[in-house]
Amino acid sequence: MIIYLNRGEYITLNNPLYKGRTIRFKNPDWKGMPEIISFTDYLKWNYTSDYGYFIRTLHNNGQLPLPWDIYPSSSIDNVKIVDGKYAKKSDESFDMYIICEVTFVQNRYYYTYQYLVQGYCNIRSDSNFLYDIDIYDGKYIRLDQPLDEYLIPVLSKSDYSDIAKSILNNYYSGYHDISYTIDGKFIAEAMGYQIQYVVV
Repeated sequence: MIIYLNRGEYITLNNPLYKGRTIRFKNPDWKGMPEIISFTDYLKWNYTSDYGYFIRTLHNNGQLPLPWDIYPSSSIDNVKIVDGKYAKKSDESFDMYIICEVTFVQNRYYYTYQYLVQGYCNIRSDSNFLYDIDIYDGKYIRLDQPLDEYLIPVLSKSDYSDIAKSILNNYYSGYHDISYTIDGKFIAEAMGYQIQYVVV
């Protein structure tokens, strides 16, 4: 079975009448492309088949690390991207740790395990989304400079304080150590942004 673009405009699934063929149909729940999507959703919508091909090829060549109860003679029924973790390398690149759910078929039984596929993305040069893979045990992935799924840096409390002080120094100076209401509109305009109010 292939689950591909399962939240996109079209859905592709195995054809129940013809083994090995797929059918593609319009997703009745599709409401149009959202303005902002996470990088994980971008991978799910556009690269599920690539991850599936990568994992199946490794398995067929005997290079995929297997859990103790899965035989090399088993087949892979489905590969699905379930989550992604990202870490900044530079201003133009980041490491990717993509968690995939792999379903094996063995003696007519289905077994599902998670794998961690490592890669990297470089905006200005070559990227490699698929360069290493291992069985994922569910443990926390420790990252030096973590990014959230929208590729925004994850900041600590002290980082927030330092950035807030920097903004106040640059755009709202002269008000340190005083409790007061900060004029967000003033700061935004001082930073060169134009504020528009929309009635929802």
